[in-house]
Amino acid sequence: MVEAPDRQLRKEIIPLRAEIENLADFHSVQATDQGTQVNVEVPDGIEVIAERTLFQRVISNLLSNAIRHSGGGKVFVRAKREKDNVTIEVQDTGVGIAPEDLPHVFDRFYRADVSRHAGSHQGFGLGLTIVRTIVQLHRGEVSIQSARGQGTSVTVSLPA
Repeated sequence: MVEAPDRQLRKEIIPLRAEIENLADFHSVQATDQGTQVNVEVPDGIEVIAERTLFQRVISNLLSNAIRHSGGGKVFVRAKREKDNVTIEVQDTGVGIAPEDLPHVFDRFYRADVSRHAGSHQGFGLGLTIVRTIVQLHRGEVSIQSARGQGTSVTVSLPA
């Protein structure tokens, strides 16, 4: 579905704060189970134009990853409008990603070292690949920064 580059997207205006708060609520059980606090810091009035179900998949994948790897710490979701773009950042205070793994995290089926997969859910290495594909379908960009022991920050930039 997300790999058809000529696919017609059914875009709509999405109020960002409400959408992200709903997704954070959806992941609240996972966050509670992990002992993680999720903070949504999205000002009112910011909107994106996107296909809602695909946009929800992006934010949901990022939230799930951040919560899972937060180490019982905190997850922050921030957004801001910058000229012609809306930037959304999902940041965790968790275990981080090793420098040698960082260039590969968007590769299909790539999974970082075993220490990032403590616990019952290990995933298949598709979450960030799906995020990147959806963001590119919306003519946006995604980037990641991380440091071992200091957490990870994924930034999505979409046309406003």
